[in-house]
Amino acid sequence: MGESVWKGLLLAGCRAPIGTFADRYGVPATTLRYSEDIGLLPPQERSAGQRRYDHDALRRIMVIRMAKQSGLPQRDSRAPSRQRPPRPDL
Repeated sequence: MGESVWKGLLLAGCRAPIGTFADRYGVPATTLRYSEDIGLLPPQERSAGQRRYDHDALRRIMVIRMAKQSGLPQRDSRAPSRQRPPRPDL
């Protein structure tokens, strides 16, 4: 991804509508929706029925792109579970 894309990065805690995110970072909205549908991105918050993407989503998209460029299968780029693993008994 070119350096120009990094200009205007979302600040932590800010969320952008899917269209703004797609235009700003060169990721088609259809790709964002598909990535969420197959588990590459965790479900995004919605406002008035529209997905809102944050800095974490941008980071994940960058990782997915790097993995794809490296030849890794998409299944290896899936979003990790937000649940904590069970704590072993000590």
